[in-house]
Order: sequence, then structure tokens, then C-alpha cells
Amino acid sequence: MNDKEKREKLDEIFKDIHFCRNKNLSTFNGTTQLVDLDLGLASYRLREFQRCTDDIEYFVSEYVNFDLYGEQICMVKLCQQFKHIGICLDEGKGTSLGLVIYLLHEACFRTHKKIGYMSQTYSDSVRFIGVFKQLFEALPKWLKPSVVKWHMNNVILYNGFSIVGDGIKCDGCHSYALNTLIMEDIDRVSEHNFQEAMNGIYPIVLSTKDHRFIYTYSHESMNNSDFISEGYNLHDNNCIIYKGV
Repeated sequence: MNDKEKREKLDEIFKDIHFCRNKNLSTFNGTTQLVDLDLGLASYRLREFQRCTDDIEYFVSEYVNFDLYGEQICMVKLCQQFKHIGICLDEGKGTSLGLVIYLLHEACFRTHKKIGYMSQTYSDSVRFIGVFKQLFEALPKWLKPSVVKWHMNNVILYNGFSIVGDGIKCDGCHSYALNTLIMEDIDRVSEHNFQEAMNGIYPIVLSTKDHRFIYTYSHESMNNSDFISEGYNLHDNNCIIYKGV
């Protein structure tokens, strides 16, 4: 087996890793095949895979080739930690890119994540998912799960991760089984459209295991953020409003 064949075989083995994570298995079928391959390279990849799983900053700096600044780092880590998070940062603070980085890590190292992303318009959601797809494509093949579906506003991966985008409206993302909902720039949509969207999709997300709700806005004094806090009783230990550092 030449070097090229060994690397191709390693890629297949790491595909098994993603498969077993999806099936909640502790081992994967390709383990015994490592004996015939480059053990140094295989061991290195396994260590890197685990380190990236545990440390999103390392993953971003080493494989996304991007430097997160302080507020983005805090935002991304809070998205991983809390079930409900409101992000109130001024425009130009990189909120959208921070969310993309968060989802990129979820796509590679988490399983069964069903993401609904909603923004002011459908076109905004397509642009957001386009950035996600661009960064995902640039990752090493062995580090990421393979693609099942690759549409303009909908991506499905081999490990059970999926993301669908739509505008903030009454039927936005309504036909999808989601466990994570992200609403961006909620201060830019009418109170009526926002409440219709929340009433339609939020109960579906809330009913799932390990649900998560993330929303962003630029201005503190706006009706939609008050509606979320008061109408959906988010005042508990697993909720936070992040306003920067």
C-alpha cells in the first residue's frame, strides 16, 4: 500500500469515526485497520480530532485559519454553554461570523444537531449558510463529516448535523424537526412578524431534547427582546444576555 492509498484509507477510517459518533458508539469498525497504515499519522489525526473537539479556539486557529477576538470568543463559548442566549452587540462586532464559527464546530464535532437559522430575509439566511459552506469546504477532509445534502439554504452532513435557513416569518423553518434555533437581527423585523415566527417554531424546538435558542440584536431597548424575556419565561440559570466585554 503506497502513501496515497494509506491516506485515502485513513480518510475512510475517520468517516467511520463520524458514523459511530452519530450512532453513539464508543468504537469504530476501522480501528483494527490502523495496524496496516501509518501509525504516526493516524495517531496525530486522532489527537488533533480530540483536541479540536475539546477546544474550539484551537480548532479555529489551526484549521479555520482565523483569529477570534475577545467578544467573539466569549460569544461562541456562551453559545456552547447555555440553552438560551441573547447576544446584544453593535454592528461590526462580527456577530454573524462568530455564529458561523460556532456552527462549524458543531457540524464537525457534535451529532444530531438540527439547526434552524432565521434572519431578516430569506436572502440573508442564504448568505449566512454560504459563508458556513465556504469555511466547511476549506477544512481538511479527515476532520469533517461527509456531505449528504448541499443546497443553497439547507445542508445535511453524514453525522446527523443539518442546518436550514429562512426569513423570520410565521412559517419560517416550520416544516423541519429542529433542536436548535438561531434568530439573527431580530431588531430589524416587525414585532408582528417576529411574534408569529416565535409562536410557530419555538414550541417545536423547545419540545426536543438538548434544545438551544440563540438570538441577536443591536439595540438594547427594543420590543422583540422584551417579548422573548417576558413571553417565554427565560429567566432561569440556563439563560444569559451577552452585551460584550
